[in-house]
Amino acid sequence: MDKRIDLVALEKQAFKSTFSDGLWDIMLGIVLLSYGVVPLLSVTKLGDFWSSLFILPFFGIGYGIWYAGKRRITIPRAGLMKIGPLRKKKIATIQIYLNIFLALGVITGFAAYGRLSEVDWLFPALLAIIILAGFSLGARYLDFSRLGWYGAGLTVLVITGELLFRMGMVSHHGFPLAFGVTGFTAIGTGILLLARFIRAYPVPVKEGPDET
Repeated sequence: MDKRIDLVALEKQAFKSTFSDGLWDIMLGIVLLSYGVVPLLSVTKLGDFWSSLFILPFFGIGYGIWYAGKRRITIPRAGLMKIGPLRKKKIATIQIYLNIFLALGVITGFAAYGRLSEVDWLFPALLAIIILAGFSLGARYLDFSRLGWYGAGLTVLVITGELLFRMGMVSHHGFPLAFGVTGFTAIGTGILLLARFIRAYPVPVKEGPDET
């Protein structure tokens, strides 16, 4: 039993180290930025539908940076970690939860244009709950504690943004403010972590054959 516990603890520690390079933070920050930029585009001739498609390039850029960074920076320095069955089960579980919360977010967003928007503070409150719950579950199941902090900060900013919007100080229900600040915070954190990771783990020098 003790040996199994030790193996689980070691796997947990190894999995947590996959977030030490900051690439997940950078990818998350770019994705969050898209939700701050798209509302600004909706007032142009593109409209709500076509402007929402600009989320896809942000997702592509974020994933591209993450994939290239893992291949060219992380793996040459730290190697490739194999995930055990317990960790795979946790990842599968969080994927289900995240899909549920994503669906709830989309439904809430569409409902905001209908009767839901007529109920004072109901939409921002529901959105804040969905964000906090989704990010908290991700932080727990992925052992990615910074995800929880990003979720808490975004939750506060969503409520603050709505308040400032009603005071006439910001536009678009404060979405550019809330998602912009959180996105740039995650990107900045990721860049600092990536720089520290590169300094701490230089690329191993390949030794040539011994000369005689």
